[in-house]
Amino acid sequence: MLRFVPLVLLLLLAACSGAADDPQTAFEDLEDRLLQAETVAFDFQVVSEGVIEGDLSGVVTLTQGGDVTLEAEGHFIGRQIQMTMETDADSLRMATSEMSDAVARPDDTFRAMVLGFTRMGILHNLAALTTVSPPEHADGGIAEWVEAVRFETDEQEEDAGITFDILVEGQRTSSATMILDDGLPVRRRQVVDFPGGAMIVQERYSDFRITR
Repeated sequence: MLRFVPLVLLLLLAACSGAADDPQTAFEDLEDRLLQAETVAFDFQVVSEGVIEGDLSGVVTLTQGGDVTLEAEGHFIGRQIQMTMETDADSLRMATSEMSDAVARPDDTFRAMVLGFTRMGILHNLAALTTVSPPEHADGGIAEWVEAVRFETDEQEEDAGITFDILVEGQRTSSATMILDDGLPVRRRQVVDFPGGAMIVQERYSDFRITR
């Protein structure tokens, strides 16, 4: 009977290998890894084409306690713009080259920023910041508001990517392909459907830093 043990081990290893290659598992592992981190920080460059054009770059740092520091600059919908978002003990402050505002510090900022990033890409909250609006659902409910579904592996990418659809309030709004390196995102391509046409978004991330 002992002679069958190696076969059992091989089958278990094969099953574990398959799970690691599953695109949904890889995506969920990414979200869990970021949500459990004490600090998440990275640089970004975002280019959008089509019905909405923009080119923004910057850096963001998020902490489990809800601290946010974000700086970005570039152009968006025909405007040259510089933007910042940061928190203090009581407030979330937002400013652009043209305007500024502050709101009471939302309770769920960290989770909203992380899940907004993984599911929608960072451009969504950057676009909100151009009008000094706080992160989407920073007061709670981000996981129910936006979902990533229908995962597949995109073998057409130079590095195999995770492809998925994005639902907002249950309605499909876009599709995305995310490329991971050592379990962390390095780039993302997303096609967002608008009534007047599509917006194609390319996001690149570098110097990803996570502390626990």
